[in-house]
Amino acid sequence: MALEGPDLAWKLGQLLRWLDDQYMVDPFDAIAWERPLLTPTDTVDLLELLYGCAGVCYAFAGKHKLPWREVSVEDVKKGLTGKPRAKKEEMLYAAKRVLNWPWPIITRPMLGAVGVIAYARLWPKRVAA
Repeated sequence: MALEGPDLAWKLGQLLRWLDDQYMVDPFDAIAWERPLLTPTDTVDLLELLYGCAGVCYAFAGKHKLPWREVSVEDVKKGLTGKPRAKKEEMLYAAKRVLNWPWPIITRPMLGAVGVIAYARLWPKRVAA
């Protein structure tokens, strides 16, 4: 999903609208997102957008009384590969091997891995069973 529009409020409103639409069609049991990863070259506009998106997710979880998890990049990489600083190739290999995902789907393994790691933290007994 690309957030486009004239300002930050417009973009965050798009995310909230999209979450509401998805929830109306197929209510989900929880929500998870990747913690914003900041770099020294990030602009103020990007930081506002990243943290605004996280804020929308927090608000959405509260509105619908959903369990939620914010997962760090290192946690996702370690959970999938055993290494907190795994490279993309290692993530792709782990997604194929551990999760049995077909190759066309896993060009961006972080997307699905966030869900897998968050699921394990939200419902650890379900994973162990």
